[in-house]
This record gives sequence, C-alpha cells and structure tokens, in this order.
Amino acid sequence: CGLGQQVAAGLTQRGQNVVQVQPGSGFARLADDQYQINPRQREDYAALCSELNTRGKLPRKIVHLWGVIPSELSRARDELFEETQYTGFCSLLFLAQALGHQPLMDTLDLWVVTDQAQAVSDERELHPERATALGACKVIAQEYPQIVCRSIDVVAPIPRPQHVQKLVESLLNEINAHSAEAVVAYRAGQRWVQTFEPIHLNVEAETIHPLREQGVYLAVGALNGVGYALIESIAQATRCTLILLEEAVFPPKEEWHAWLCSRGEEDGVSRKIRKAQALEAWATEVLVIGASLNDPEQLRTVLSTIETRYGPPHGVIYAASLADEYPARAIEETDQKEYLQSAQSKIFDLLAFEEALQERPLDFCFLQSSLSAVLGGLGAVSDAAIQVFMGAFAQRHNRTQLVPWTSLHWDLWKFRDEKGAMPGASLVELAITPETGPEAFRRVLRAGSFPQVIISTSSLQARLDQWIKPDARRVPQPVGAPVGGSRHPRPDLPTAYTAPANEIERSLSELWQELLGVEPIGRYDNFFELGGHSLLATQVMSRLRQSFQVELPLRTIFEAAAIADLALAIAQKQLEQADREKVLHLLAEIKQLSPDKVQTELAMSRDGQ
Repeated sequence: CGLGQQVAAGLTQRGQNVVQVQPGSGFARLADDQYQINPRQREDYAALCSELNTRGKLPRKIVHLWGVIPSELSRARDELFEETQYTGFCSLLFLAQALGHQPLMDTLDLWVVTDQAQAVSDERELHPERATALGACKVIAQEYPQIVCRSIDVVAPIPRPQHVQKLVESLLNEINAHSAEAVVAYRAGQRWVQTFEPIHLNVEAETIHPLREQGVYLAVGALNGVGYALIESIAQATRCTLILLEEAVFPPKEEWHAWLCSRGEEDGVSRKIRKAQALEAWATEVLVIGASLNDPEQLRTVLSTIETRYGPPHGVIYAASLADEYPARAIEETDQKEYLQSAQSKIFDLLAFEEALQERPLDFCFLQSSLSAVLGGLGAVSDAAIQVFMGAFAQRHNRTQLVPWTSLHWDLWKFRDEKGAMPGASLVELAITPETGPEAFRRVLRAGSFPQVIISTSSLQARLDQWIKPDARRVPQPVGAPVGGSRHPRPDLPTAYTAPANEIERSLSELWQELLGVEPIGRYDNFFELGGHSLLATQVMSRLRQSFQVELPLRTIFEAAAIADLALAIAQKQLEQADREKVLHLLAEIKQLSPDKVQTELAMSRDGQ
C-alpha cells in the first residue's frame, strides 16, 4: 500500500539510519541500504541478518509492515491464506530464527503492524487469518528475551495523501514512544489499547438456564480432553441427545464391540468409543458421526440428517481447534510447513462449519480455545497463532450473524490419565481439573453472551505483566539477578552440594547463581528446585547460545535440569558442531583441487599412503 516507504522516509527525516527490505524472488542487495528477500525462504532471512551483521548494521529496531496488505477477494481461498501466512506469521517465524543466530547484545524492538486483524470498533472488514501474526509476536518475545515485540493493528489507508500521512505520523509516534502496551490499534486517528475486564460469575447471580430438557446438542472433536469434559457436564445436567462429529471415518455403533475386541484399548478410535459409551449412562441417546470437517456440503448433509431424525440442534460445542495432539516446539525448531498444514486444517474446518450452520437458530455455540491466545507460551508459537485466530473469528462471526458465538480461552487443564511431570509444581496445582472446569463452564453458560471469555485460575493481569508487558521483557541485565549483586544461601535440597567438575559446569554454576541469586550451586542441583521457572529458562538458553556458541532446543533445560546433565548436552553439541565444521573444511579443500589431483589423492588413499 506504500505505507512502508512512507514510514521509512519519516524515520529518515527524523535522523534514523533505515534499511529497507522488500519482497522479491530471492535475496539480493539492491542498493546501499535496500534489500529484497523471498518471504517464503527461511534462508533469505538468515542471509539478510548475516550480511547486516557483517556490515555493522544489524538493527536494534525493526518495523514489520508486510501484514498491511490490500484485500484480494478474487483470489482462491487456499492461495490467499498461504500468502497471508507467509507475509505474516511465517515471516516473523523466519525473522526470529535468523535473529537468534546473531549476537544480539542489546535489546531489539520489533513492531508488528497488521491490517484489520483485530476487532476494535465498527471496522468495515475484519481478517482473522491475519491475526495469527499476533500469536507469533507474543511468543517471540518470550523465547528470545532480548527481542521486545509489540503489535500495532491499523486500517490500510485508502489512496489519499492526507489519510496516509496521518497514519504514518501515528506509527512514527508509536515507534518512538516505546510504550508499555504490547497490543495497540489505531482507528480513525484514535489510539486503542487492549485490556481485559475481570468478571466473577457467582452461583447466586445465575439467572439464565440455556440447557433444555430433551435438547439436542452437537459437539465437534469432543471425544477427548476439554471438549469431552464439557459435553459430559451437559449430559449430566439434562437428559439430552448428543450428536458427536469426529474427523475421518468412525465405525457405526453396531460395530463398536467388534472394533474394541480387535484393536485393543490403546487404539485412538477405541478410546473414543469407550468415552462415547460412558456418555450413554447420562444422555438419552449418543450418536457419533464421522465426517470431513472441511467440507461444507458434507456437513450440511449431516446436519439435515440430524434435523430429520432429532430436530434442529439447540447448542454447539466446537473443540476441533484445540492442539492437544501437537507437541510443544520452540520457535527455533518450528517448521513452517508443519504449521501451515495444521493451521490450514483447523482454520478451514471452522470456516466450513460456520458455512454449514448459517441461518440455523442456536441457543449457544462455544468455540474451545486456550489461554495461549492471550499469554502465548514457551514452545506454543503455532498453538498461540491458531488460538488468536479463534478469538478474532468469533468477533467477525458476531458482526454478520444473528446467533452470537463465544470463544472460550481455557487455562491449563490436567486430566487424570495424563502421563509425565510438568516443570514447576505450581502449574499443576493451578490447573483446571475435570471437576472445576465443568463448573466454570456452567457459570459461563448462564451468564449470557460474550464474544470472548478467558478462564484463568490466577490473576490474568499479573500474568500479562510477567509474560506480555514490554517493560518486563527488557533485559539490560539478566532477569532474576539480585540487586547490588547480593545472593542468598543455597536452600535445603534433596541433593547434597557437589562442586562443579569441569569448566562448562563451573560456567553454568556461575550463570545460575547470577540469574537465581543463589550461591553456591552444585553440579547435581535442579534448576526448578532452586526457584527457576519457564521465563528464566529462556534467559539461560539465550546466554548459552552466546557463551558456548551452540544451538540447543528450549526443551533441553526441562530434560536436563541439573548442571551436570546440561553441561553434558552442551559438550555433545559442541562435538557435533566441531565434526561438522571439520567435514565442511575438508569439502572446501576438495573443491579447490583439480580433477586430476582428486584422482591422485584417492589413489594414494587406496594404496595406504
């Protein structure tokens, strides 16, 4: 839209040194401070950052404006979605990965500008697919402590000079202000700040009872996790008919017994059959239907069949967008193709479901989402992007449809059958349980209609201050370092103190003492038992990258929480890198040899010389 060029010109006029980067076919230096990269190529971002670092121009401030794009309704949905993600979420992913390999000794400010990705006032358009960039923005700042990331949502200016100039001035003022808000928006010259209003839904205040006796309730992707806990609570509250839509082919009820006998308990479908059978103890009838969730025509056929047999559904629980089956991955490990496949599947499923449900009256429709939409989370960049989309989607739906939808953003759930430990006992203690979650859901049901509801088991504002607020992200000195350099004595721990045994362990011990304010720290002491937490873990991994020149995934510190284990992981990584560099050096030498010389060297090698 020309906005980027105007912002660059405005920064130059204010005495800033500006490097401009535009999309193109591949990495190229077009002029002294002008480059092009292919937004779809991770390597181009790495090449750009490497060259800027070599030239001494690695930036301390980045304004990302590729999220401001004109609407193109004539393009195919798949093509437009992919292009939007590559200029938004994936671009930020690649940029963070490239910056993570550079020596960022100071704080870097990153402003992510999007176009109508957030509902603020009465925008003529809203683009939830662009909101995925906000998920990246939250998690980048958490996994890369020296990057302070802010989101600015605007309305792309119509081609009138005065409108463009007004928006440019707003952006320049925002960039220079270094505001304490992580999420802001500009509409018609007004600056908006995102806030959250707490509500307390007491039992005595409940007056609305939306569940009907003999009602018909439709649930999508709800035979596990949060979705199952909610439909079970509906079945227990009222005698009803439950229609459960599941992805792919699901065996008909008359084949369930044979399936269980032949497949065993560990089969994924078997587990869902067992849960469906358990619901029959409460519901009048339970019907499970396998359907392609991204096919509106097939979904309409399924809905017509349901209405013919049971009547129209009265309420909907949509849980197909929760990411229970996707492992946590740090940004450094995240692959854009895996993200695109997951995001496209979940987003297109929801779009098809909305299309199929059009003009059908409902008492409610709840889209199940997670708190990562608000708080991000270590290893949750893909999930955060998808869950931010869920909230924006509900906002857009409610602007055009008569039946309002609500996105529920749940805090962490802990189910009885979950295996494995979680770092930090407080997380488990605060987790939502199958007993408390349904009670919260019943209160939300009776509270009336909200476009978004966040269920947080502790103060949301305190968590926002810790995880999202830009001032908390600034780390001119290590987070956790005690004021004045004073340190507390080592607490009572399950392991006795043992001094570090080598140079790597001694360096790690000093780093932990600096970050945790505890001294002394031994080689078998556990990071989390010493008071470490996820936020400090990112600081540790960032410092390891600088001190030891190794790239370790964020999960390493959770799997190797003692100094001795972490030192071993570092040593192994250094050995791998040294071997790789040796091979690359040999290959470089071979490339310098003539074909005849290569043959001579090979012959000598065969002869044992």
